[in-house]
Amino acid sequence: MQYLKKDVYNRIYAAAVEEFKACGYANASIRNIAYNAEVSVGNVYRYFTDKESLYLAIINPFIESVKSGIEGGMIIPGASTIENARHLVTFLMENRDTILIISKGETSYYDKFVDYILDVASSKIKAVLQREIANLDHIVSNESFYSVITQSFVYSLFKILKDGEDKNTQERRICELITFYFGNLKSRFYHFEMWDKELEK
Repeated sequence: MQYLKKDVYNRIYAAAVEEFKACGYANASIRNIAYNAEVSVGNVYRYFTDKESLYLAIINPFIESVKSGIEGGMIIPGASTIENARHLVTFLMENRDTILIISKGETSYYDKFVDYILDVASSKIKAVLQREIANLDHIVSNESFYSVITQSFVYSLFKILKDGEDKNTQERRICELITFYFGNLKSRFYHFEMWDKELEK
């Protein structure tokens, strides 16, 4: 009996993932979820009180893993920016369905999640760059530089995951993006001195 209950839960959960991915939160239908899970609508409500609780059952574990990961293991102490980026690619590809659901959510949960990511990730990126590039604080005078870079990077990642290409293509796109943002950083940052001289003219 317990196995059957777990089986029903898993079918509803899997159907909800596909529904939220395809339709976003606002347009997702409990009726469609029930149909695709091969259960009655009433049976869905035996497991989840409403659409929001079903949505939260999907995204909350991921949000918690991001919080613990980005504050700990997702950023590897002592590793280079590129090494951390590769680690990030693996994490993103393992969780791309949930990321897509959140990014299409049109809910306050999405806004709070993105604000959190931008705040914490920008400080992490700054710390990694400071470790890799000597005198970075003298090279970059704008304190908001790191949050701007992080915002651009995160929204670019979301766009790739929204485009709906196959997993291998998305992984390649993310690697290209990481290379653009974080490849050859030392030589790129030292070009700031050239701009200083130009602005002095």
